[in-house]
Amino acid sequence: MSELIRRIDEEIYDKEEFEKALKWVKNKCIEGEDINSEKIQFSR
Repeated sequence: MSELIRRIDEEIYDKEEFEKALKWVKNKCIEGEDINSEKIQFSR
C-alpha cells in the first residue's frame, strides 16, 4: 500500500491508463446500499 501511495504522490503512473481505468470502474462497479447499522457506517 505504501508503494501505491508513493507512486500517486509522486505521479509515477500512466495518466492516460489511470483515466481509462477510472472510467471503467465508474461504469462497471456500481456502489450499493450500505446495509450496516448506522453506528458502524462511515461517510463516503
